[in-house]
Amino acid sequence: MENHLTMTELRQKARDALRGNWTVAVLSNLIVGIILGIVPTIINASNSADRISIFRNMIEDGSFSYRNSIDPYEMDRLSSMNTSSNLISFIIGLLITGALTYGLSKVFLSIKRGNTSNIEMIFDGFKKYKETFLINLLLVIFQFLWGLLWGVGVVILILIGVFGGIALATGGTSLGGVGVIFFIILLALGISYSIFINRYSMTYFIALDNEGIGSMEALEESIRIMKGNQIRYFLLQLTFIGWFILGLIPCCIGLLWVIPYIKATKAAFYDDLIGRNEKDFDFRLME
Repeated sequence: MENHLTMTELRQKARDALRGNWTVAVLSNLIVGIILGIVPTIINASNSADRISIFRNMIEDGSFSYRNSIDPYEMDRLSSMNTSSNLISFIIGLLITGALTYGLSKVFLSIKRGNTSNIEMIFDGFKKYKETFLINLLLVIFQFLWGLLWGVGVVILILIGVFGGIALATGGTSLGGVGVIFFIILLALGISYSIFINRYSMTYFIALDNEGIGSMEALEESIRIMKGNQIRYFLLQLTFIGWFILGLIPCCIGLLWVIPYIKATKAAFYDDLIGRNEKDFDFRLME
């Protein structure tokens, strides 16, 4: 049986590593978050004027009021604008998320290993754009397909619940207990999906540690090292719920520190998985 660090020890290693590196950690995470978040914001803002113009015209010509139904043509235009905005946001996100996630992973793995780290590292993924793009694309595809499979299970469960509920109601049976059981099963499905998807969680770290590794190989290696550790990682994530809630209280400002803490702990978890916990180990990342 492998001798892994406890969750308390992993969090302690993350705090020790972040000591003196909080500025780089917080700013790196913030910049990546802004870049990924600003794309849909800009796209939606660019369409806001058109949306306002459509509603103004509908109000002026009387087609938008509580007495009249909305013009189907204008509704189609609004729907088309929303669809195109979402599609453009998705495509741009798909193009840049891999490179930025790779760079951010490098920042936190460097911090954890006591190496020199700087904010510029968040853009290092663009130097290996093909590899990082393919990793992200594969992750999106696999997570979507597995999510679809879980979704089918949820739909089947809902249908069983609906027809079962109708049958019970017809027989005069109370549905209170059935509803509780239904909720518990749905929750269990959601948790099982989260645990299952954790198999891919170390992919970027593996790509960082292995020069020239293929995108699919990195995913497969993540699956290999996470085998038997997916629940442990899920439980580790749960230990941050209190910190996350605390970070939400002062207008979410606390999350600026909580999220880097979580990411540094993830890096500690990865090093624990591959047996790199010794302080004198050469942790230099590939350039």
